[in-house]
Amino acid sequence: MEPGARKKWTAEEKLKIVLEGMRGDVSVADVCRKHGVNTTLFYTWRDKLFVNAERIFEHGNQKPSFREQELETELARSKEVVNELVTENHPIGGGGSL
Repeated sequence: MEPGARKKWTAEEKLKIVLEGMRGDVSVADVCRKHGVNTTLFYTWRDKLFVNAERIFEHGNQKPSFREQELETELARSKEVVNELVTENHPIGGGGSL
């Protein structure tokens, strides 16, 4: 990967990382360090999993429409970009005020 280039995580990778972090035998910080994921991004993925998990049981075997999947993917990516930008531009303890 080129310096400064952002990793594109697949849905499967995100799920595996979140589940590993939720398992509890290793700290979230260690899981994130191991996979090169910012902890803010980890918690964004985890929260998205929690919010969307209910749909599995609501729809049974029915899959969301292609357009719904497209919009959900676009929204998730937008949230990731916003979180990454906030993290990069407002480091904790940076001394600046909002």
